[in-house]
Amino acid sequence: MVRHSYSKHQIAGILKRWKEPHGLTLRDFAAREKVGKDSLSRWIRNETSPVPIKRRGAVHPEWEKELESWVLERRSVGLIVTDGEIRLRALEIAARDGVADFRASNGWLGNFKKRCKLCYRSPTHTARKEPVFDISLSNKSSLQNRKMKNCDSRQRFQ
Repeated sequence: MVRHSYSKHQIAGILKRWKEPHGLTLRDFAAREKVGKDSLSRWIRNETSPVPIKRRGAVHPEWEKELESWVLERRSVGLIVTDGEIRLRALEIAARDGVADFRASNGWLGNFKKRCKLCYRSPTHTARKEPVFDISLSNKSSLQNRKMKNCDSRQRFQ
């Protein structure tokens, strides 16, 4: 059975044994240690390059600040801001600043929304309010004597 989580101490011990001469392939060594082959490979790779990969930030942070404030301003008024409107506004800002090679792609839009912590949600359903009828006791007898019809379905009795 292969474990799914290992402590740093256990990983260090496995990597220490990997560095010792053993004459086994990666697959055979992983099977002997009862470790997943992919996990062992990742640990070896991360040990040689311990510096984590940094994600690239915004190419034009001043545009994104302006665009984020525009989105938040429109939302505060109660307007719905769609992805298409965000793209158009970004392209307008790029054209205004004279950048011709900017494309507001799906990837850029997703990363922009992630960086600014924006999300696109549809309105939630709220329960329908039931009508309130105020029927006093005096009207109750008059209602019972009338012929009432159901407007939702066909009339069955006359």
